[in-house]
Amino acid sequence: MAGPLMAAPAAQPPPLRVPRTTAYRKRKAAQADAARGGPSPWSKARRQTGHYTCSKCGQAKRIDTGHTRIAGVSYCAAAGGKAVEEWREEMKRLKRDREGGE
Repeated sequence: MAGPLMAAPAAQPPPLRVPRTTAYRKRKAAQADAARGGPSPWSKARRQTGHYTCSKCGQAKRIDTGHTRIAGVSYCAAAGGKAVEEWREEMKRLKRDREGGE
């Protein structure tokens, strides 16, 4: 006996149609990957994300690693010996002095 708990299956939307050319290109790319033994060199899976490396400390030039850049000048806190905030204030002071002296 089917009680009131037995509900009809939820209606699902029809699957999205993929154009023939898209399906063909994806199928051919998958076959080429299988024959090659991995993704192609230009695919996003193989591509390395580029980041700039500091020549002084070897770390990535990011704020969380103590690097900053003001007016085209890069600063490394590990190699510079002072905090980024101190260097920033010094750069602002130098800029004011240069502009005021002319």
